[in-house]
Amino acid sequence: MKLLRRSLIALTGLPFAARVGRAQDFGFVWSEWETSAVEKRGPELAGGLLLYFHGFSGANVHRDPIPPIFVEMAKVAAWDVLRINRLPMVDGEGYDDDILAVTANRITEARRAGYERIVVAGYSRGGWLALLAATLPDVDAAIGIASGTGSHDPAERERTRDVLAQKLAGARAKRVAAFFFDGDPVEEGLNERRAIAVRRGLLGSGSTFMVLDRPPDLRGHGAGATGRFVRRYRDCLLRLVLDADRAAGEVQCSGSSGYAAGAEIGFPAPAPTLELPPDANPAFAPYLGRWEGDDPYGAYLIVEAVHVQGKYVVLRTGFSEYHGAKHPPWMRDYPFQLEEADGSIYCKSGGDILTAKLKSATELHYELRAIDRAKRVRRFLLHKRSPDTPAQ
Repeated sequence: MKLLRRSLIALTGLPFAARVGRAQDFGFVWSEWETSAVEKRGPELAGGLLLYFHGFSGANVHRDPIPPIFVEMAKVAAWDVLRINRLPMVDGEGYDDDILAVTANRITEARRAGYERIVVAGYSRGGWLALLAATLPDVDAAIGIASGTGSHDPAERERTRDVLAQKLAGARAKRVAAFFFDGDPVEEGLNERRAIAVRRGLLGSGSTFMVLDRPPDLRGHGAGATGRFVRRYRDCLLRLVLDADRAAGEVQCSGSSGYAAGAEIGFPAPAPTLELPPDANPAFAPYLGRWEGDDPYGAYLIVEAVHVQGKYVVLRTGFSEYHGAKHPPWMRDYPFQLEEADGSIYCKSGGDILTAKLKSATELHYELRAIDRAKRVRRFLLHKRSPDTPAQ
């Protein structure tokens, strides 16, 4: 055991260029540049450096893909990405100090190399390590998603929850963000949710922080790895990390109903809600107004009733694919008619069938179904936009 710890600590003494310039295993904890998902620019051109901690994994941790939220943030902000890899045999809480010692050494060397902004980020077990790394010198921002140590015992998870809160009270990072999801097994059986304890710890840290607990329509331990999560929180997290003028304390993720606005669609500004003409079917009334939302992949949809007459309501529909997709946004007008059987509305357009059905007065299920051989279906959950909601 002592030999193992000495090997870990010895890793921190290797030259930066030799150690992280090649994807080579130097021991039980090592680092390597991520170049398959993002471009490596070097300290002279990069906007910063993101150090990424993976979750629990097998021996080939360097092959595990980085969650899309961190890839998209790195692309937009022109960050280089350095992975901090760990073999399973040392991937436990008892080795946290050794892993953080390696991380601190990488941060010091990155500063010397010329990186002006250092961000640490991780998911699951990696999220735990990223939030612990918020206590290290020279860390500008830390992002932990669905953080945990892997324990299934409620008493043990309560202990580690409180340990994390105590550690974060001493955070040195200027910006900290933590996400916790509904339906995540690591929350089951706790007498206090982890988000509450983490928020309590960060309140005394002097950091500017964001704690999101159970954001809507994002469920389970893997919710932060979805395109929907990227769509909603990429720009919000970038603003937190890059805005140096925010005061200490908790900040919120601004956005219409918690969503990104889909501004790339070019949808017109919201118009006053239509009034139902005398000759129109009164069943169309609940569908009037403007609706916005996304699908699990992160595609965004904006729908607004622009005309109602007789048996038809025309819905202007704007669509933008998930981040990184090659298909450009589009906007079209579709005439919908009522399905008497269940109160939904539908439109047949070329090879597509579009349907919309109210889930509640403020929620709308919208479905795009292609009637070709592939039988592709895209399902969106849209929220009704309040008339006084400001444009993003």
